Amino acid sequence: MANPPLNANSTDPVVPAIVGEAVGTALRGHSTNGPGVSAESDHFDACIANCHSATNSAVAAVNDAGGFGVFGLGKRGVVGESVDADGIGIFGKGPRLAGFFEGDVEVTGALSFAFLN
Repeated sequence: MANPPLNANSTDPVVPAIVGEAVGTALRGHSTNGPGVSAESDHFDACIANCHSATNSAVAAVNDAGGFGVFGLGKRGVVGESVDADGIGIFGKGPRLAGFFEGDVEVTGALSFAFLN
């Protein structure tokens, strides 16, 4: 094999198998037929992202071919929660609709309407 895959193991739960640090991109994945990056965990979140910038996101997803930017599949497909007293749990913005719901909608708090032109 000309370029064998990188394999690393750690049996210590607080020591990562691989660490990468860089001034630019620390980790990049690309595939022509499968996931560019794949992660899974048996007992914790499969992927965790932390951003230390007030003007950027911890996760940014872009689909330039017309598909979904973010897809969530599970008991709760997508969950958004704000820890800021003035924050917004989920924000949607679109040229036609900010949100679309297929099925019943349940609201447990106040529902506000602001008509803007």
